[in-house]
Amino acid sequence: MAAVRSTGSPGFAIGAIFFASGFGALVYEILWLRTLRTVVGGGAEAAAATLALFFGGLALGSFFFGPHASRSERPLRGYARLEFAIALTAGISYLLPAIIGNSSPGILATIVPVAFLLGGTMPFMAEVVARGRPGVPAAVARVYAINTAGSALGAFVAGLWLPALLGLRASYTLAIGINLGLAAAASLLDRSRTPGRGEAPAARPDPSPSLPLYLAGLAFLAGAATLGLEVAWTRMLALVLNSSVHAFGALLSVLLAALAIGAALSGRLSSRLPIDLHLFVVLLASSITVAASPFVLHAITGRLGSIPGDWGFGPYLLLVVLTTGVTIGPPAAACGSLLPALLRLDPKSGPGRRFGRLAGWNTAGGVLGSLSTGFFLLPHFGLWTILWAGSFLYLGLGVLVLRGRRSGVWPLRAAALVAALGLATSLDPRSLLLVRAPSYETILEVWQTPHGLVAVTEDEGGRKIRLDNVYVLGGTEGRDEERLQTELPLALHPGARSAFFLGLGTGITAARALEAPTEHVRAVELIPEVITASREFFEDDAGPLFRDPRARVLAGDGRHELARSGRTWDLIVSDLFTPWHEGTGNLYTREHFRQVRRSLAPGGVFVQWLPLFQLDRDGFAVIARTLLDVFDDIDLWYADFGGDRPIAALVARPEGPVESLAASRDPLPVEAIHVGALGPARDLFSAAPINTDDHPILEHRAPRALAAVRSGQSSWVVGDELDRLVAEIQARAP
Repeated sequence: MAAVRSTGSPGFAIGAIFFASGFGALVYEILWLRTLRTVVGGGAEAAAATLALFFGGLALGSFFFGPHASRSERPLRGYARLEFAIALTAGISYLLPAIIGNSSPGILATIVPVAFLLGGTMPFMAEVVARGRPGVPAAVARVYAINTAGSALGAFVAGLWLPALLGLRASYTLAIGINLGLAAAASLLDRSRTPGRGEAPAARPDPSPSLPLYLAGLAFLAGAATLGLEVAWTRMLALVLNSSVHAFGALLSVLLAALAIGAALSGRLSSRLPIDLHLFVVLLASSITVAASPFVLHAITGRLGSIPGDWGFGPYLLLVVLTTGVTIGPPAAACGSLLPALLRLDPKSGPGRRFGRLAGWNTAGGVLGSLSTGFFLLPHFGLWTILWAGSFLYLGLGVLVLRGRRSGVWPLRAAALVAALGLATSLDPRSLLLVRAPSYETILEVWQTPHGLVAVTEDEGGRKIRLDNVYVLGGTEGRDEERLQTELPLALHPGARSAFFLGLGTGITAARALEAPTEHVRAVELIPEVITASREFFEDDAGPLFRDPRARVLAGDGRHELARSGRTWDLIVSDLFTPWHEGTGNLYTREHFRQVRRSLAPGGVFVQWLPLFQLDRDGFAVIARTLLDVFDDIDLWYADFGGDRPIAALVARPEGPVESLAASRDPLPVEAIHVGALGPARDLFSAAPINTDDHPILEHRAPRALAAVRSGQSSWVVGDELDRLVAEIQARAP
């Protein structure tokens, strides 16, 4: 069995264990993010809460287990016990929601204990590879790089495939199995190691002093800057990505891989450069590459043009990886090399204690950096200013580490001065494009939000709301079609007195309900700034929503606001949600449709609008079969949206055959065409899987469908494909 070599490089067995440990940790993080989104909602607050608890738990674990690792006589055995404890705690947390209910406190309570234990794994790893050997920072940097590389693979697999292939619960079970396997492997490896075969000497009491305040501050600032920049880079790349789970999974994987590369490079530098020069090189490289990242993105995308998907899903994913790697790979690698470099400033501690307290401060800073960037810095200062400030922060820290250097300092300070002048003169936030819109459109307002970039633009045809340069949320040019999305439900239920709208957009759709004798209208929109855009720039159409006492507009997750509303509704209208956009799959699941059914008043009607120009036949079948699993029958209608973009309405109600609605549709919008009932045509959709919270099929297959259509391998449900679907349904209808 391989043992730790005298150089501090881990043997294959040790390296494989630590790689798998990083893999499992990211599987947990991604599964928690998805699970909490279904319980709490798809808002940025849910993601922020998950990340804060996860990283907070990691920080506490690093602080707590660092000294224990340094005092442990057999750190590999201690690591094995920790992995077993992770599996046990994760198993308990797996059962906890079933005991106390699938509530947000229950889910949140499961994250911290597991994250706390995960935070202790790296200190024990550091002791395993570095105790009693020279070159502690280099050895720890190597194992840190291996662990982070495993995390990159975990993010890639869990973000792109695991939930759809296995489901969330089975994926969580897999992660627990990984921990058990690691515990067993580490125990066997520990038993096989004997003194004289590379075993580290027994631990001694660790009398090391407390961490110097300046070093704790450096670690904290480094973590805050790195995680804050990660948020900024994610928002920057969202300007050119299609915002699918695959795109963001690939982005996170590239980011972690770059951090791993940076840690490995830092380990090599630690044996070649003095500590102050090592830190200066790392910080200067971070400063320059962070500043360059938006310019690189502009250059390779033709000023924020969307990444093309005309060659199929695989090539598209490769383009995402390449674009992300070229844009943020170098700065992420430079930033990732800082924590291993800081280990050299704490030479009097054992490896576990040394890494534990530095990683603890670093991770605690990361919590502050990610939260403050997403919820304060982005909305108030903007994306380019954050990158500019982050670049200068690294440069300033680089100058500070030179204060104690006695010789050769002037060339370094000159390099810093040149970099500062370059940053000050070249990175002007006003020189970079942020909103990519056609030249004939005027940009009226822009909001940079935790959910993405929201902009209102105007041309001769009217105004529209844009999201992340990729999506249009509606506009006055499609006023008649947006009003139709309420006119059809009102025609099918003319006695409706209350209406709930999942999604607001411009507000034109929901405002139409106030022209009927409704007594209560509620519209819920995930992004608060979209509500602001509707109120301030679509006054002529949406104004009544904000003045009429019968109406209430809320910012939040529509699915969860529906459950929390505490009442039933005559009409529930679900907007045209882009199937491949991350998070929208939750609005097409069986659990959501069951909540809709519970929220309908007697005689109530649910209308799920579908963008047929963004759905292929298989995607339509998934949604139709899922809805038919909840309602006995549904009616299909369709209309044309904007001339060449057909939309469909799946109409359902809890009691009675849907066909009985035909007796009450007066007046009927002439733009809507009734196809027929889908109940008799169940066989058309019987082969499709049911979309559930546990198996989010649609959210994972929709991006593949998008790439297939763009590459000519498939088509949306438009034109001849729509005619065939209508004919097949009507052939089976009574």
